[in-house]
Amino acid sequence: MRGSNAEDAGETFRLQPNRSMRWTDIQRVLTVFGLFTAMIAVAVAALGAWPVLPFTGLELLLLAGAFYLNARQGSAREVISLHSDRLELYRGNGRQHDRPYRLPRPWTRVELARDPAGRYPSRLFLNAHGRRHEVGAWLPEHERRRLARDLTRALGTSVS
Repeated sequence: MRGSNAEDAGETFRLQPNRSMRWTDIQRVLTVFGLFTAMIAVAVAALGAWPVLPFTGLELLLLAGAFYLNARQGSAREVISLHSDRLELYRGNGRQHDRPYRLPRPWTRVELARDPAGRYPSRLFLNAHGRRHEVGAWLPEHERRRLARDLTRALGTSVS
C-alpha cells in the first residue's frame, strides 16, 4: 500500500463487495443479448414495424449502462490498515485508490449504529477528532458486525 512503512504495519482489513461476474463476462453476456435482440428487432422491422429499431438501440444502451454501473460498484474496495500510531483508510475501484484518510489510532473509535426498530441495516463508522468515515456499507449485516468486533479488538477499544 502507498504511504505505509513496513516496520510499523499491523493488521490490514480488505473489504470488497461480492460480485458474480468479471467485466469480460459481462461484455460477453451483453454481446449475446444484443445480437439476439437486434435480430428480433430487424425481423420485426422487416415486417413493417420500423419504429422498433431506435427503441431497441435505446434499450441496449440503457442495459449496457446499467451493467457498467453495477460492475463499477462491484469493483469498489476499502482497505483499512492499522499502524502503530495511525489508522489509514483507502477507498477506490479496482487497483486505483484515492488518497488515504488517516486517523490517529489512539483516538479512533468504532461505532456500529443500529436502527432501533430493526428495519434498516446497521452502519459502521470510524470516528476520530470529529471526523466520521463509514466503512463496509455494502457488507451483509453479520459481516458488518464481525468487522466492527474485529476492528474494536485490533484497536483495543470498545464499540460505541
